[in-house]
Amino acid sequence: MSRHPTTLGTAYADDAYLMGHIQPTLQALADTVRTFRQDADLEVCLAKCTIYTPSIQIERAQNLIRECIDADMSGNLETLRPMLAQSLDVIQVNGLCVVGTPVGPKDYVREYVRNKCGTICKDIDQMRVCADPLIRYQLLKFCMNTRLSFLSRNVIPDNMATDCDDRAHIGPANVDNKIVQEVLRAATGDTLMHAPQLVQKWCKLKVQSPHHEGGYAITPTAASGLAAFYSATSRFVAFLANLSHGGAWLHDGQVLADHDTWSNPQLQALVQTHARLIQEYRCVERQLQGPAPAAPVVNQGPQVNSPLLISPLNQLAQLRAARAHGENAENAQEEAAQGLRMLDQRRITAAIMKYWAPHLEARALGPPHHRSKVMHPCQLSQTIPCISRTVVGQQGHSLLQASMPDDEEIECAPFKRKFLNWTPLAFLNSLGHTTGFSTSKAFNKEKVIQY
Repeated sequence: MSRHPTTLGTAYADDAYLMGHIQPTLQALADTVRTFRQDADLEVCLAKCTIYTPSIQIERAQNLIRECIDADMSGNLETLRPMLAQSLDVIQVNGLCVVGTPVGPKDYVREYVRNKCGTICKDIDQMRVCADPLIRYQLLKFCMNTRLSFLSRNVIPDNMATDCDDRAHIGPANVDNKIVQEVLRAATGDTLMHAPQLVQKWCKLKVQSPHHEGGYAITPTAASGLAAFYSATSRFVAFLANLSHGGAWLHDGQVLADHDTWSNPQLQALVQTHARLIQEYRCVERQLQGPAPAAPVVNQGPQVNSPLLISPLNQLAQLRAARAHGENAENAQEEAAQGLRMLDQRRITAAIMKYWAPHLEARALGPPHHRSKVMHPCQLSQTIPCISRTVVGQQGHSLLQASMPDDEEIECAPFKRKFLNWTPLAFLNSLGHTTGFSTSKAFNKEKVIQY
């Protein structure tokens, strides 16, 4: 790329992208084709390339590229002439797909999202061929509910969820409702669809709530997608700030440390999402603390009523990524306490779900009938003392008393006592086990006899 200073280039895995004015960018592409052939004995498949020229008619785009090739006195661009064949559909003016993400005008992106969501809804209907309710639930949760995750991270929320003026919109909320209906259909034999609206709303809350809150943990994509976009775009700002040539990707006087200068659509969408987190989901901006060492962070359990602290937009460029697996946990914890680390995406999702509008009414009214009132508390996460300190026959005595750890003294101080955390519905996430257990009763019986 040093031979083409006016053209920007980037690569991801086996995909490469060039951006610039037509003539110099075509020169860079021809140079790339020639270099691959000479240095690596590899051929670039021109039929799979896409030339995107926005804001002009397709005929005009084809003529411009043909004129560039014809006017090239060096003959370097002649290798690109096969791309002019209309049967290859290489030249595009409406938009293109970059690493699985649509890029182009708003209508093009929304049509891409609409088609993607429509395909998922059709595939969800195919899950009915599975007669086992548990397997059907796991297919819906792990296969269907995750299919929009990557798209949600890269497409601005307005293009993911805004209705179209001339036709019914099929977006993430539609997919979420479809998945909930299929889970409830499998669990109730399709009888719940005729239940009162309050009952249906409560059941939807149960399906989309996390396991520790007594739910089935199928987080709605419309909520997790908002957190994914905010997390991914915030990380992009920090990533761009650490590039030595990061300024080459910013135009029109944009400064990463001043969100008032942002004119890029992705960055403007980040500003809007930041405002939504504060206004709709009650997050609070935090200020970076000084270099003084932070006090040790003591785990006090979940703070139900405490708002999520998010960094101001102008400070995103200074933040580091969330702690990676195997990194020094103590240092990362101190940096997180000082606000020097990116927020984990799951924490943002949890903050959104706490005030998720479709759940507010059902959560406020509580279980709609007696059985739900009895079952719901039993399905919440429970904390159980390892040693119950009661004798047989007394309330609270544990049947597992003899199996509990023997390194805990009966008369030890309360803060030294050990506890077990049990989430009754967490088994729904268990797709397999290292001992080889499965849902087959005969297979399980054989394994139990072996052990």
